[in-house]
Amino acid sequence: MRSPLLLALVLAAAAASASAALAPPPPPSPPLLPPAVAPAARRLAAVARARALQPSPPAPATNLTCDTCVFIAGVVQEISENKTTVAEMLATLEEACSAIGDATVTALCDAIMAGLTSLLPFLDEQMRTLAWDIPITFCSVIFPVCKQPCCDAAAPLAPEQLHLALTGAAGEMSVTWVTLNATAASTVRWGPAGGGSFPSSAAGAARTYTNGGWVGVIHEATMTGLAAGSSYDYQVGDGAAAWSATRTFATLPADVGSAARPLRIVQIGDMAYDTNSDNTVARVAALVAAGQVDLVLHIGDISYADGEQHHWDLFMRKIEPIASAVPYMTCRGNHVRPHPPFTFPLPPPLRAACH
Repeated sequence: MRSPLLLALVLAAAAASASAALAPPPPPSPPLLPPAVAPAARRLAAVARARALQPSPPAPATNLTCDTCVFIAGVVQEISENKTTVAEMLATLEEACSAIGDATVTALCDAIMAGLTSLLPFLDEQMRTLAWDIPITFCSVIFPVCKQPCCDAAAPLAPEQLHLALTGAAGEMSVTWVTLNATAASTVRWGPAGGGSFPSSAAGAARTYTNGGWVGVIHEATMTGLAAGSSYDYQVGDGAAAWSATRTFATLPADVGSAARPLRIVQIGDMAYDTNSDNTVARVAALVAAGQVDLVLHIGDISYADGEQHHWDLFMRKIEPIASAVPYMTCRGNHVRPHPPFTFPLPPPLRAACH
Protein backbone atom coordinates (compact mmCIF):
# COMPACT_ATOMS: atom_id res chain seq x y z
CA MET A 1 0.00 0.00 0.00
CA ARG A 2 1.61 3.22 -1.12
CA SER A 3 -0.66 5.55 0.79
CA PRO A 4 -0.21 9.30 0.27
CA LEU A 5 -1.15 9.89 3.91
CA LEU A 6 2.35 10.60 5.16
CA LEU A 7 3.19 12.87 2.26
CA ALA A 8 -0.12 14.67 2.71
CA LEU A 9 0.71 15.32 6.36
CA VAL A 10 4.22 16.47 5.54
CA LEU A 11 3.19 18.79 2.74
CA ALA A 12 0.26 20.10 4.77
CA ALA A 13 2.63 20.82 7.63
CA ALA A 14 5.00 22.54 5.22
CA ALA A 15 2.25 24.68 3.77
CA ALA A 16 0.89 25.52 7.21
CA SER A 17 4.37 26.49 8.38
CA ALA A 18 4.89 28.58 5.27
CA SER A 19 1.59 30.40 5.76
CA ALA A 20 2.40 31.05 9.38
CA ALA A 21 5.86 32.30 8.51
CA LEU A 22 4.55 34.64 5.83
CA ALA A 23 1.72 36.06 7.92
CA PRO A 24 2.65 38.84 10.40
CA PRO A 25 2.32 37.52 13.97
CA PRO A 26 -0.48 39.21 15.92
CA PRO A 27 1.25 41.31 18.58
CA PRO A 28 1.76 40.88 21.44
CA SER A 29 1.67 37.10 20.92
CA PRO A 30 4.88 35.20 21.64
CA PRO A 31 6.94 33.86 18.70
CA LEU A 32 5.05 31.15 16.85
CA LEU A 33 7.94 28.71 16.59
CA PRO A 34 9.94 27.51 19.62
CA PRO A 35 13.73 27.45 19.13
CA ALA A 36 13.99 23.66 18.81
CA VAL A 37 11.40 23.58 16.05
CA ALA A 38 12.23 26.75 14.16
CA PRO A 39 15.06 25.47 11.93
CA ALA A 40 13.08 22.48 10.67
CA ALA A 41 9.93 24.53 10.24
CA ARG A 42 11.78 27.24 8.34
CA ARG A 43 13.18 24.63 5.96
CA LEU A 44 9.71 23.20 5.45
CA ALA A 45 8.40 26.69 4.82
CA ALA A 46 11.11 27.29 2.23
CA VAL A 47 10.10 24.14 0.39
CA ALA A 48 6.47 25.21 0.51
CA ARG A 49 7.28 28.64 -0.90
CA ALA A 50 9.45 27.20 -3.66
CA ARG A 51 6.79 24.75 -4.75
CA ALA A 52 3.87 27.14 -4.17
CA LEU A 53 2.05 24.50 -2.17
CA GLN A 54 -1.47 24.91 -0.88
CA PRO A 55 -2.74 23.18 2.27
CA SER A 56 -5.34 21.27 0.26
CA PRO A 57 -4.99 19.25 -1.86
CA PRO A 58 -1.38 18.12 -1.39
CA ALA A 59 0.81 17.69 -4.43
CA PRO A 60 0.71 14.16 -5.85
CA ALA A 61 3.78 11.99 -5.44
CA THR A 62 4.39 12.03 -9.19
CA ASN A 63 5.23 15.73 -8.96
CA LEU A 64 8.00 15.16 -6.44
CA THR A 65 11.63 15.27 -7.41
CA CYS A 66 14.14 13.04 -5.66
CA ASP A 67 15.92 16.00 -4.05
CA THR A 68 12.68 17.46 -2.70
CA CYS A 69 11.47 14.12 -1.38
CA VAL A 70 14.79 13.39 0.36
CA PHE A 71 14.83 16.89 1.83
CA ILE A 72 11.30 16.69 3.23
CA ALA A 73 11.71 13.12 4.46
CA GLY A 74 14.91 14.13 6.23
CA VAL A 75 13.21 17.00 8.01
CA VAL A 76 10.30 14.79 9.04
CA GLN A 77 12.75 12.18 10.30
CA GLU A 78 14.52 14.79 12.43
CA ILE A 79 11.23 15.84 13.95
CA SER A 80 9.89 12.32 14.51
CA GLU A 81 13.04 11.17 16.33
CA ASN A 82 13.03 14.02 18.84
CA LYS A 83 10.24 13.71 21.42
CA THR A 84 10.91 17.18 22.80
CA THR A 85 10.64 18.68 19.34
CA VAL A 86 7.41 16.78 18.68
CA ALA A 87 5.93 17.95 21.99
CA GLU A 88 6.89 21.57 21.30
CA MET A 89 5.52 21.33 17.77
CA LEU A 90 2.22 19.97 19.09
CA ALA A 91 1.93 22.76 21.64
CA THR A 92 2.69 25.39 19.01
CA LEU A 93 0.19 23.93 16.56
CA GLU A 94 -2.52 23.73 19.19
CA GLU A 95 -1.97 27.32 20.21
CA ALA A 96 -1.88 28.59 16.64
CA CYS A 97 -4.89 26.60 15.50
CA SER A 98 -6.95 27.65 18.50
CA ALA A 99 -6.12 31.30 17.80
CA ILE A 100 -7.32 30.99 14.19
CA GLY A 101 -10.59 29.34 15.17
CA ASP A 102 -11.49 28.23 11.64
CA ALA A 103 -13.16 24.80 11.46
CA THR A 104 -11.29 23.74 8.32
CA VAL A 105 -7.95 24.80 9.72
CA THR A 106 -8.75 23.09 13.02
CA ALA A 107 -9.47 19.81 11.22
CA LEU A 108 -6.21 20.10 9.32
CA CYS A 109 -4.33 20.81 12.52
CA ASP A 110 -5.90 17.80 14.21
CA ALA A 111 -4.74 15.57 11.36
CA ILE A 112 -1.20 16.96 11.51
CA MET A 113 -1.04 16.58 15.28
CA ALA A 114 -2.26 13.00 15.03
CA GLY A 115 0.46 12.27 12.54
CA LEU A 116 3.15 13.91 14.65
CA THR A 117 1.98 12.04 17.73
CA SER A 118 1.79 8.53 16.34
CA LEU A 119 2.21 8.02 12.62
CA LEU A 120 5.58 9.67 12.01
CA PRO A 121 7.43 8.09 14.98
CA PHE A 122 5.85 4.74 14.13
CA LEU A 123 6.94 4.85 10.49
CA ASP A 124 10.42 5.99 11.47
CA GLU A 125 10.73 3.12 13.95
CA GLN A 126 9.48 0.58 11.42
CA MET A 127 11.85 1.78 8.71
CA ARG A 128 14.75 1.61 11.15
CA THR A 129 13.92 -2.03 11.93
CA LEU A 130 14.42 -2.61 8.19
CA ALA A 131 17.94 -1.12 8.36
CA TRP A 132 17.00 1.43 5.73
CA ASP A 133 19.12 4.42 4.81
CA ILE A 134 16.44 6.98 5.53
CA PRO A 135 15.40 9.14 3.73
CA ILE A 136 16.81 7.98 0.37
CA THR A 137 15.15 4.56 0.60
CA PHE A 138 11.84 6.09 1.66
CA CYS A 139 11.97 8.13 -1.54
CA SER A 140 12.90 5.06 -3.60
CA VAL A 141 10.40 2.56 -2.18
CA ILE A 142 7.42 4.39 -0.67
CA PHE A 143 7.43 7.34 -3.08
CA PRO A 144 9.52 5.96 -5.96
CA VAL A 145 11.09 9.16 -7.22
CA CYS A 146 14.76 8.37 -6.46
CA LYS A 147 17.07 6.00 -8.27
CA GLN A 148 19.58 3.56 -6.77
CA PRO A 149 22.31 2.84 -9.36
CA CYS A 150 23.96 -0.54 -8.91
CA CYS A 151 27.45 0.43 -9.94
CA ASP A 152 30.06 3.09 -10.50
CA ALA A 153 28.99 5.54 -13.21
CA ALA A 154 32.65 5.92 -14.20
CA ALA A 155 32.67 2.31 -15.45
CA PRO A 156 29.13 1.67 -16.69
CA LEU A 157 30.03 -1.48 -18.67
CA ALA A 158 32.36 -3.07 -16.11
CA PRO A 159 31.06 -6.44 -14.81
CA GLU A 160 30.72 -6.83 -11.06
CA GLN A 161 28.92 -8.93 -8.46
CA LEU A 162 29.84 -12.24 -10.14
CA HIS A 163 27.90 -15.21 -8.79
CA LEU A 164 28.10 -18.89 -9.73
CA ALA A 165 25.18 -21.31 -9.39
CA LEU A 166 24.49 -24.93 -10.21
CA THR A 167 21.95 -25.52 -12.96
CA GLY A 168 20.90 -29.05 -12.01
CA ALA A 169 22.63 -30.51 -15.07
CA ALA A 170 26.00 -32.27 -14.96
CA GLY A 171 28.82 -30.43 -16.72
CA GLU A 172 27.19 -26.99 -16.39
CA MET A 173 27.78 -23.88 -14.31
CA SER A 174 25.69 -20.73 -14.47
CA VAL A 175 27.17 -17.31 -13.81
CA THR A 176 25.43 -13.99 -13.30
CA TRP A 177 26.89 -10.52 -13.12
CA VAL A 178 25.77 -6.91 -13.11
CA THR A 179 26.60 -3.80 -15.13
CA LEU A 180 25.23 -0.30 -14.80
CA ASN A 181 24.41 0.05 -18.50
CA ALA A 182 23.23 -2.44 -21.08
CA THR A 183 25.94 -4.08 -23.18
CA ALA A 184 25.91 -5.35 -26.74
CA ALA A 185 26.22 -8.93 -25.52
CA SER A 186 26.28 -10.98 -22.32
CA THR A 187 29.16 -13.41 -22.75
CA VAL A 188 31.09 -15.87 -20.60
CA ARG A 189 34.35 -17.39 -21.86
CA TRP A 190 36.35 -20.13 -20.16
CA GLY A 191 39.22 -22.55 -20.43
CA PRO A 192 41.38 -24.92 -18.36
CA ALA A 193 42.76 -23.21 -15.24
CA GLY A 194 46.24 -21.80 -15.76
CA GLY A 195 46.11 -22.24 -19.51
CA GLY A 196 46.09 -18.55 -20.24
CA SER A 197 43.36 -18.81 -22.87
CA PHE A 198 39.59 -19.12 -23.15
CA PRO A 199 38.79 -21.50 -26.01
CA SER A 200 35.11 -21.82 -25.07
CA SER A 201 32.43 -19.16 -24.85
CA ALA A 202 28.68 -18.87 -24.53
CA ALA A 203 26.19 -16.10 -25.10
CA GLY A 204 23.73 -15.32 -22.34
CA ALA A 205 20.83 -12.99 -21.73
CA ALA A 206 20.21 -9.77 -19.84
CA ARG A 207 17.30 -8.48 -17.81
CA THR A 208 16.57 -5.85 -15.19
CA TYR A 209 14.05 -4.79 -12.55
CA THR A 210 13.06 -1.43 -11.11
CA ASN A 211 11.83 -2.17 -7.58
CA GLY A 212 13.13 0.34 -5.08
CA GLY A 213 14.53 2.56 -7.82
CA TRP A 214 17.25 0.07 -8.77
CA VAL A 215 19.16 0.90 -11.95
CA GLY A 216 21.34 -1.72 -13.58
CA VAL A 217 21.43 -4.73 -15.87
CA ILE A 218 21.68 -8.36 -14.76
CA HIS A 219 23.44 -10.76 -17.12
CA GLU A 220 23.35 -14.54 -17.01
CA ALA A 221 25.18 -17.14 -19.09
CA THR A 222 25.95 -20.83 -18.69
CA MET A 223 29.21 -22.70 -19.16
CA THR A 224 28.66 -26.18 -20.59
CA GLY A 225 30.68 -29.26 -21.43
CA LEU A 226 32.64 -29.05 -18.19
CA ALA A 227 34.57 -32.11 -17.07
CA ALA A 228 34.03 -33.48 -13.55
CA GLY A 229 36.70 -32.70 -11.00
CA SER A 230 38.36 -30.03 -13.14
CA SER A 231 39.35 -26.41 -12.60
CA TYR A 232 38.52 -23.64 -15.05
CA ASP A 233 39.39 -19.99 -15.51
CA TYR A 234 36.62 -17.75 -16.80
CA GLN A 235 35.73 -14.18 -17.59
CA VAL A 236 32.40 -12.44 -18.19
CA GLY A 237 31.65 -9.31 -20.16
CA ASP A 238 30.30 -7.74 -23.28
CA GLY A 239 32.13 -10.03 -25.70
CA ALA A 240 34.40 -7.21 -26.85
CA ALA A 241 36.39 -4.99 -24.48
CA ALA A 242 34.68 -4.86 -21.09
CA TRP A 243 35.77 -8.13 -19.48
CA SER A 244 35.91 -8.98 -15.82
CA ALA A 245 39.10 -10.07 -14.12
CA THR A 246 39.83 -13.78 -14.52
CA ARG A 247 38.16 -15.98 -11.92
CA THR A 248 38.64 -19.67 -11.20
CA PHE A 249 36.28 -22.42 -10.08
CA ALA A 250 36.32 -26.22 -9.84
CA THR A 251 33.58 -28.63 -10.88
CA LEU A 252 32.42 -31.34 -8.51
CA PRO A 253 34.33 -34.64 -8.79
CA ALA A 254 32.52 -37.65 -10.20
CA ASP A 255 32.45 -39.43 -6.83
CA VAL A 256 31.28 -36.44 -4.81
CA GLY A 257 28.88 -37.41 -2.05
CA SER A 258 30.52 -40.75 -1.45
CA ALA A 259 32.37 -41.90 1.64
CA ALA A 260 35.61 -41.42 -0.24
CA ARG A 261 34.71 -37.85 -1.28
CA PRO A 262 32.07 -36.18 0.90
CA LEU A 263 30.28 -33.11 -0.40
CA ARG A 264 31.65 -30.10 1.46
CA ILE A 265 29.00 -27.47 2.08
CA VAL A 266 29.16 -24.23 4.04
CA GLN A 267 25.64 -23.52 5.28
CA ILE A 268 24.90 -20.03 6.52
CA GLY A 269 21.84 -17.95 7.26
CA ASP A 270 20.89 -14.53 8.53
CA MET A 271 23.97 -12.86 7.06
CA ALA A 272 23.80 -9.12 6.54
CA TYR A 273 25.35 -6.68 4.09
CA ASP A 274 27.00 -4.62 6.84
CA THR A 275 29.93 -5.05 9.23
CA ASN A 276 28.03 -7.63 11.27
CA SER A 277 28.95 -10.21 8.63
CA ASP A 278 32.62 -9.28 8.27
CA ASN A 279 33.98 -12.19 10.32
CA THR A 280 31.70 -14.75 8.67
CA VAL A 281 32.52 -13.59 5.14
CA ALA A 282 36.25 -13.56 5.91
CA ARG A 283 36.14 -17.08 7.35
CA VAL A 284 34.13 -18.53 4.46
CA ALA A 285 36.33 -16.75 1.90
CA ALA A 286 39.41 -18.27 3.53
CA LEU A 287 37.91 -21.77 3.34
CA VAL A 288 37.01 -21.24 -0.32
CA ALA A 289 40.48 -19.94 -1.16
CA ALA A 290 41.97 -23.03 0.51
CA GLY A 291 39.87 -25.30 -1.72
CA GLN A 292 37.91 -26.72 1.21
CA VAL A 293 34.39 -25.80 0.02
CA ASP A 294 32.32 -27.27 -2.82
CA LEU A 295 29.35 -24.93 -2.50
CA VAL A 296 27.69 -22.44 -0.18
CA LEU A 297 24.06 -22.76 0.87
CA HIS A 298 22.58 -19.54 2.22
CA ILE A 299 19.35 -20.70 3.84
CA GLY A 300 17.54 -17.40 4.27
CA ASP A 301 17.63 -13.75 5.32
CA ILE A 302 20.11 -12.88 2.62
CA SER A 303 21.75 -9.48 3.18
CA TYR A 304 18.94 -8.00 5.34
CA ALA A 305 18.45 -5.45 2.59
CA ASP A 306 14.68 -5.44 3.20
CA GLY A 307 14.03 -3.70 -0.08
CA GLU A 308 16.99 -1.30 0.15
CA GLN A 309 18.53 -1.90 -3.27
CA HIS A 310 21.84 -0.26 -2.45
CA HIS A 311 22.29 -2.78 0.35
CA TRP A 312 21.78 -5.64 -2.12
CA ASP A 313 24.61 -4.28 -4.22
CA LEU A 314 26.85 -3.93 -1.18
CA PHE A 315 26.11 -7.53 -0.19
CA MET A 316 26.71 -8.94 -3.67
CA ARG A 317 30.05 -7.16 -3.91
CA LYS A 318 30.96 -8.36 -0.43
CA ILE A 319 30.37 -12.04 -1.20
CA GLU A 320 31.86 -11.91 -4.71
CA PRO A 321 35.20 -13.49 -3.67
CA ILE A 322 33.14 -16.47 -2.47
CA ALA A 323 30.30 -16.54 -5.00
CA SER A 324 32.60 -16.17 -8.03
CA ALA A 325 34.63 -19.22 -6.96
CA VAL A 326 32.03 -21.76 -5.76
CA PRO A 327 28.29 -22.11 -6.42
CA TYR A 328 26.35 -19.86 -4.03
CA MET A 329 22.89 -21.37 -3.67
CA THR A 330 20.08 -19.65 -1.78
CA CYS A 331 16.73 -20.06 -0.06
CA ARG A 332 14.36 -17.23 0.72
CA GLY A 333 13.87 -16.09 4.28
CA ASN A 334 11.31 -13.76 5.79
CA HIS A 335 13.54 -10.76 5.04
CA VAL A 336 13.48 -11.47 1.30
CA ARG A 337 9.82 -12.41 0.87
CA PRO A 338 7.17 -9.89 -0.15
CA HIS A 339 6.20 -7.98 3.01
CA PRO A 340 2.93 -6.08 2.87
CA PRO A 341 2.60 -3.14 2.75
CA PHE A 342 5.99 -3.16 0.99
CA THR A 343 7.34 -5.52 -1.67
CA PHE A 344 10.90 -6.65 -1.10
CA PRO A 345 11.87 -8.89 -4.01
CA LEU A 346 14.88 -11.16 -4.06
CA PRO A 347 17.11 -9.80 -6.83
CA PRO A 348 17.16 -12.10 -9.86
CA PRO A 349 20.77 -13.23 -9.33
CA LEU A 350 19.68 -14.90 -6.09
CA ARG A 351 16.31 -16.34 -7.08
CA ALA A 352 17.47 -19.97 -7.04
CA ALA A 353 15.08 -22.07 -4.96
CA CYS A 354 16.14 -24.63 -2.40
CA HIS A 355 15.83 -28.26 -3.47
